Amino acid sequence: MLIFWWPGTASTAAQADGPELLTYEELFLLSKDSPSAALLAKVERLRTTPFVSNEASAGGVKPLKPSAGKLGRVIRVVSWNIEQGLEYEAVESSFGGPSRLSPLLDRSDYPRGGKKRGLVMRQAALLKDADVIVLNEVDWGVKRTGYRNVAAELATALGMNYAYGVEFVEVDPIALGTEAFERLWQEERSELVEQIRVDRSRYRGLHGTAILSRLPLENVRLVPFKRQPYDWYADEREGVRPLEWGTRKASEVAFLEKVTRQIRRGGRMMLMAEAVDPEVPGGRMTVVATHLESRTKPGNRAEQLEELLAQIKDITHPVVVAGDMNTSTRDTTPTSIQREIKKRLGSKKFWLKRGLGWLTGLEIPRSILLSGFNEYRKQADPTVRQL
Repeated sequence: MLIFWWPGTASTAAQADGPELLTYEELFLLSKDSPSAALLAKVERLRTTPFVSNEASAGGVKPLKPSAGKLGRVIRVVSWNIEQGLEYEAVESSFGGPSRLSPLLDRSDYPRGGKKRGLVMRQAALLKDADVIVLNEVDWGVKRTGYRNVAAELATALGMNYAYGVEFVEVDPIALGTEAFERLWQEERSELVEQIRVDRSRYRGLHGTAILSRLPLENVRLVPFKRQPYDWYADEREGVRPLEWGTRKASEVAFLEKVTRQIRRGGRMMLMAEAVDPEVPGGRMTVVATHLESRTKPGNRAEQLEELLAQIKDITHPVVVAGDMNTSTRDTTPTSIQREIKKRLGSKKFWLKRGLGWLTGLEIPRSILLSGFNEYRKQADPTVRQL
């Protein structure tokens, strides 16, 4: 979603590279209920201090400013929730243009000469000319995405500057590799524990929002929302009530609880940066990248948007607001267990290999699988019933 605001000036203070990262030992302590005040202060610095790199501009990179017909030359802005960067190669290839993306397309779904393939190729051509890219759900140092610093790697690959803002610090036992999977299948437990084991020297546990830009980025700031209607640490730790799903095994319920749970420190925020260019009215445009809360009622998202608008109301140069607004008045909880497993564990291959058909929907009728999973999510998140 993009909102263009064409009405101030703001300072252009130089930015440091970024705050100090957390060690694995500190991340482990954050998974417990009472971390020290000093550690919480370190998390607060991470949540209010962006990481910034203008190396691309220092190396001579200039904006592309493609022509858009009667509009003339434009600065093309793209907004994309990349779901942690799980499909990093596909994301990078999408910005590389049709020739890079084409080999990745399944020919049975996107046959050569077909309308679907043609549409995707046209979209890839547009993506290649993007001068500003806003990305939501961007991992840094998490096993599910190969411990990549997704924003930095993508910016390097595309030859762009970048700013990165931490939204959450991932301290769920599965993400940390400390989950013991009690109550699960005894014969599977040891193999699963091995499956989630992490490289503690590479684990950073960061998840957030990024702005990539061919224009220099100045006055970059990271502003957490005051309105945080869902506590991703306390509420997720609380878990859900025991469920009675007929023939479903208790171990299956336990696994669903652990896989759908996301224990993390932090909250929703705004990442703001001024992209500088003499052809832009006022010589700069403010880019606001945000991700509104999904686990709440629409009214609470509206309050977050009001905070955002208050941040930009006095700016007189162009403003672009982009990101994942989670704008919905209905229950949009995921219904694909395979998708949830991939998002939490990074891969479902282990489970397919073990032949646990109930995870893939092959041994349980689809209607039971989906209704049961939705009921789980509704009990895990009481606000869903209020939407």
